[in-house]
Amino acid sequence: MAPTRSLIAFALALVPACAGSSTTDVVVDDPVGDTQDEGFARGAALADHASDELSGDDLTIVIGKTASIMAALNDGELAQATFAVQVVAAGDVFEFANNLIIDHEDANAELDAVVRFYGIPYLPSSAADALAAELNSGVASLRSTPPEDVDFRFIELQVINHAEAQVLLDELSLQVGPGAMADHIANTSAMIDLHFQESSALLDTFY
Repeated sequence: MAPTRSLIAFALALVPACAGSSTTDVVVDDPVGDTQDEGFARGAALADHASDELSGDDLTIVIGKTASIMAALNDGELAQATFAVQVVAAGDVFEFANNLIIDHEDANAELDAVVRFYGIPYLPSSAADALAAELNSGVASLRSTPPEDVDFRFIELQVINHAEAQVLLDELSLQVGPGAMADHIANTSAMIDLHFQESSALLDTFY
């Protein structure tokens, strides 16, 4: 049987352009990668903010402000996930949101123990305030999302949030230096990396 016109066109589309051809390269969409990049960009901006705020402070202040930034991260994730478990439809999205709640509650408990170890209170931080504002904005976004789109929006936010957190935590680790807080940041980073991978894989299922 002779190939159909559509099959011929498809085959021709797969043939590389000859050298010197004016044919432009085919652009392949990467919506998950684009979402990740948005998070990395936010993380770079917030890491710069934290660096400007913490650099030059003595260790006591750095630890106290870093604790507040870490708490803002956990609390913001908890707020988004707690809302999500009430409204998402897909089982895998619900399970992911529920795991976020468990993991960030555990991270907050561990953070409290680290703060007690140092004997330093949580200190006000403009970087913590900026992060909290971003994450609270995410909750508002979820509340205004139509029910049929809320699963997608929640997972999209998690990819952005966790990409942002990866960059921010790298900067915080540099700021605090070796010690109990650095160990806690490393543990949190491992959790964040896992959530980033899981949310990215879930986001890919929507495309």
